[in-house]
Amino acid sequence: MPAAPFLTGQVAIVTGASAGIGRATASLLAAEGASVVLAARRAARLEGLAAEINQDGPGRALVVPTDVSDDAQLERLVATARETFGPIDILVNNAGYVAVSPVADLDPAKLDAIMRVNFRAPVLATRLVLPDMLARGSGAIVNIGSASSKRGWPTGTPYVASKFALRGFALCLFEEVRRSNIRVVNVYPDFVASELFAAAGTRLEHAERAIPPRDVAATIVNALRLDGRTTAVEIDMAPTDMGG
Repeated sequence: MPAAPFLTGQVAIVTGASAGIGRATASLLAAEGASVVLAARRAARLEGLAAEINQDGPGRALVVPTDVSDDAQLERLVATARETFGPIDILVNNAGYVAVSPVADLDPAKLDAIMRVNFRAPVLATRLVLPDMLARGSGAIVNIGSASSKRGWPTGTPYVASKFALRGFALCLFEEVRRSNIRVVNVYPDFVASELFAAAGTRLEHAERAIPPRDVAATIVNALRLDGRTTAVEIDMAPTDMGG
């Protein structure tokens, strides 16, 4: 008999699962046998993805509409996932949004909002799933950063600061949990073909050369496929050709 998909029996939560990297990652985790909990604000999109996963298998999908900036909704997300499928094995912190502004014109409310989604929510979601992982001595936390986790650019302060903060958290987390056999995988893609920047009113040139979300998803799954003694801690991704 052929071997079962390598994530059979595992439970994964993916935030920001309604589009882009989150959608692609949820689909691929399910294709490898995981039971995937889909979290985002756009419930209709999540329902469509769940229908595809539950029809095609081998994994299963559960929709839990969630605004990750709301602490109570985050708690409900993790509790529902655990009650439905069991202890959490994988958390993909992918939800995020972009806000750009010169520092002189920075709106404090926008700064608070982007830090709440891009930094605070991943920290709190991780805090909620860690007890399951620590108790079993296994698990994986995947954080979707950005090339902006490592470099700044004009008007990027709100977004860049949130991604630098996420990276700092992730590297501290890795040092805390590595001896408990918990993986922390941090992915820093540059220029992904997604809705993120368009939603912020930012136009990116040469979009046809951007990284497909499915390639980021494949990179995540390949990192999870590594021998249990190994973690890919920081993964940089870039388009091969961004010439003019």
